[in-house]
Amino acid sequence: KLRVLIAELVGREMTFELAQLAQEFLREHNVDPKRSFHDEMLEQEAREQIMREKEELEREQAERKEADELKRERRLRYEAEAQEEVRRRKQLFRKRTNRKLTPQGDMWSSSETEEEEEEEPVTPSAPSTPSTPSKKGGREG
Repeated sequence: KLRVLIAELVGREMTFELAQLAQEFLREHNVDPKRSFHDEMLEQEAREQIMREKEELEREQAERKEADELKRERRLRYEAEAQEEVRRRKQLFRKRTNRKLTPQGDMWSSSETEEEEEEEPVTPSAPSTPSTPSKKGGREG
């Protein structure tokens, strides 16, 4: 704008017009004269503090969310383990209560022998000695 005005005013007195153009430019582009650099610095520090607090809050929220997710995963895992234990115990209970009894000689006995241990036969000893169970393949002395 200044160069255009200079070109228009060539050969005439132009100092006053150029000064007016400079004043208009400064009014449009000048910062608030009431504010000092110190005030601007304080405002900038306040904005930065607000940003730091906002970031800290977001970080804390993310940590809480992560902790909640971990708790939720642990709870779900615990519940799954508990349900599996209940299922296993029910199955074991059914297995024990659903034993089929079959005739075997004069006695009725269970047809399932997986969980039952076979007992060794006990032979009575002479009345003067206490009775002890005999061992397979061993001799009584």
